Amino acid sequence: MAAAALSRVLGRAVEIELIESEAIGTVGVGEATILHLQYFNRLLGIDEDDFVRRTAATFKLGIEFVDWGRIGDRYFHPFGTYGQEMEGLHFHHFWLRQAHLGGALELDRFSIGADAARARRFQRPDHSRVGSPLGTITTRSSSTPRSTPATCASGPRPVA
Repeated sequence: MAAAALSRVLGRAVEIELIESEAIGTVGVGEATILHLQYFNRLLGIDEDDFVRRTAATFKLGIEFVDWGRIGDRYFHPFGTYGQEMEGLHFHHFWLRQAHLGGALELDRFSIGADAARARRFQRPDHSRVGSPLGTITTRSSSTPRSTPATCASGPRPVA
């Protein structure tokens, strides 16, 4: 990736030689890809739809942590936002207050990304919908319209 980016940015001004090491293993399936991959692909002139089709990629909506606090605990960390900003304050301030008072639902219940992962559905963010949760469904990427289930039994578990 570094060689491709340098080649694109510097052009013929430099000669780039790719050196690979047998001591470094191949990255496995399920590795996270963050939003910046979209910028990287644009820099290289890679069409995201074509990239997704050719690589059978998926959008990763978050990670489910199983048995981290104690056996039986589950926590889903969505990559998008929680709730909606209200009265000029971020949603988590209201959630924390309610949690302190003893009546808060699990935080991920207020995430459209977490709901989409549970339903095994995905829609690309629509940033034209200002103030809509559909503009913030995820802030990370890699992509297909349907998500795939995670397979790990414990530890951080990607939920696509």
